[in-house]
Amino acid sequence: MNRKIIGNRYLYRLIKRHVIYIIGFVLFSILASSFIPLQINKYGQLRKQSGLLDEELARLEQRRAVLTQYRNINIDELITLVNTIFPNTEDRFSIFGAMDNLEVITGVPITDYSSPFTGHAIDETVISAHGRANETAFMNFLKDYPYLSGRLITLDKINFNPKENLINFSIVFHTRDIPPSENLIPEYNATVVLQINALRDELEARNPAFAQNSREEEVIPINYSTKTNPFE
Repeated sequence: MNRKIIGNRYLYRLIKRHVIYIIGFVLFSILASSFIPLQINKYGQLRKQSGLLDEELARLEQRRAVLTQYRNINIDELITLVNTIFPNTEDRFSIFGAMDNLEVITGVPITDYSSPFTGHAIDETVISAHGRANETAFMNFLKDYPYLSGRLITLDKINFNPKENLINFSIVFHTRDIPPSENLIPEYNATVVLQINALRDELEARNPAFAQNSREEEVIPINYSTKTNPFE
C-alpha cells in the first residue's frame, strides 16, 4: 500500500514537473494532425497548378513558333478565301452567283437549275441543273467545276448526251462549321499555303467575281494635288 502511494506521488511530481512539455506535446500533436495534412494538400494543389501553367506555357511557345512562320504571309486573306469557298454556314443566295460563275468558267450554258431553297440539309445543298455542251465543254466542266465557281462543289450525278449536246447534272454545295479550339496547336504547312495561293491566283484569273473583288481591293492613290480654292 505504501509503495503504491509512493509511486503515485512520484508520478504526480513527475507529471507536475513536466506538465509544460506534456501540454506542448499534446498541442503539437493536435496541430500536426490538422495542419500538416492541410499543407500537404495545399502543396499538391500548387504543384498541380504549376504543372498546368508549364503545359500552357509550352503550348503558347509552340503557337508563337508557328505564328512566326506566318509573319510574311497575309493569313487573314487566306482564311477569308478558304471560308468563302468552304463556308461555315450556307448563304443560299450566294449559290445563284456560284452557278453564274460555273457557267462562265466551264463554258457550259446552264439553261435552268433547281432552287437552292428547296433542300433542308444543314451541311450541303443539292442543285439539279440542265445545260448544253459539246465534248470539249463537257471535259472542261469535269475539270473546273470543283472550286472555280468560288464554292466547293462535288458532283452527285451527271448525264451527257453527245448527240444532242445536252448535259444534266446534280451538284452539291458543301459547308462545314468548324468551331475554333484554344487547345488546338496549329501546324505550319508550306504546301497548303502554296496551294491556297495558287487557288487564289487561278480564281482571280478565271473567275470574274473574284477578279472584280481583287480590283476593288486595290489601293486608291491619294497623292493628288490639292487646291486651296475649290472654285479656281
